[in-house]
Amino acid sequence: FLTAETETHFLFVVGWSFRTPDAVFKHKDLIRKIFTPVTRHRETVAHLSEKLRKRVNHTVGIHIRQTDYQNFSGGKYFYSLSEYKGFMRQMESQLGGKTRFLLCSDVKLDPVEFQDFDFMMGTGHPVEDNYALATCDYLIGPPSTYTAWASFYGDVPLCFIQSADMPILLKSFTIQHSV
Repeated sequence: FLTAETETHFLFVVGWSFRTPDAVFKHKDLIRKIFTPVTRHRETVAHLSEKLRKRVNHTVGIHIRQTDYQNFSGGKYFYSLSEYKGFMRQMESQLGGKTRFLLCSDVKLDPVEFQDFDFMMGTGHPVEDNYALATCDYLIGPPSTYTAWASFYGDVPLCFIQSADMPILLKSFTIQHSV
């Protein structure tokens, strides 16, 4: 790679293995500016976020990825709704005051399933849900660049769920400084 870099005027790199976390961190403000959603999505996200934060102490975004994760990596990161509710209960027990959850998923969720929680549903639009997650205080979800982007864009601490029996601990949350 270094030889190719010095011997050519143009070098195109393709693939997941080529990353420059230092450059991403250095230029994060410009990256965020470039990837700011169009007005209609920004306005929808702002309205949703305002309602989400009304009369609560904490907001926690939950990324419930159901469709492709049933088979991705042999289903390793596919979690049932019951398991997601367990993660939510763990989070609620660690935060003082009132907590509201933002539920964003790639499937239609039945609100009755989450009646024991104070929650709101995302709009269901992938862009709006991603940027709405970026307005939360905390994020929980399976390992995914979708959730990592929300953490990066909004400087929001994120906890990737690695297994169904993993404890959700506040000390496990980190902000993604590179995607």
